[in-house]
Amino acid sequence: MEVRHSYGKLKNASMADKITRMNYDIHIGAIAGLPGKILAFLASLIAASLPITGFLIWRGRKKKKASQE
Repeated sequence: MEVRHSYGKLKNASMADKITRMNYDIHIGAIAGLPGKILAFLASLIAASLPITGFLIWRGRKKKKASQE
């Protein structure tokens, strides 16, 4: 049976096409099941906290410099 979407049949797909098909699953961690989803969540939590902690360190350094003068 012929498929009607742009990817074609999986057995005829190249490695690049297979990775493109798996893009969403890799992005949300579904490729590795529940542990992959937990790992993706923790990685996104750490990535989201980096700008906040950087700002707090920057602000604390500025306050420290002003109080020493």
